[in-house]
Amino acid sequence: RISGNGGQDDPILDFYRQGVMRGRVQSYGEDMLFYGGDNGGGFKFKNKLPATSTELMTILSGGNVGIGQTNPGQKLEVSGGNIKISTAGNGLILPQTTSAPGSPVDGMIAYADGTSWNPGGGGKGMYAYYNSAWNRLG
Repeated sequence: RISGNGGQDDPILDFYRQGVMRGRVQSYGEDMLFYGGDNGGGFKFKNKLPATSTELMTILSGGNVGIGQTNPGQKLEVSGGNIKISTAGNGLILPQTTSAPGSPVDGMIAYADGTSWNPGGGGKGMYAYYNSAWNRLG
């Protein structure tokens, strides 16, 4: 049903099933707002109608985002492809950390401050976790 709660300039489209609000789309000024329903559901983006659809992206109610991943366990989890930064002069920025990341797994990369967190006495720099240890890169 369409609700008039947003006023003439900010219309709202509410989605209900069995009397329970399942979601909302709202035009608000220059923005489009998307809301999960009363039960705290997330969002799923699919490429076709339900019978043959493939889930392309998921945003869980807690904020985790999955691309090619239906139940992401991290803030961003990508499955089935690579991440590419294609504009020259741009790159991945890792914040300098003052303590070892919790629960490290092989392949994790971190930037140690070299003072509060100084893996193996290697000083400030980039470290990769593999073979059950933090190893300095370069």
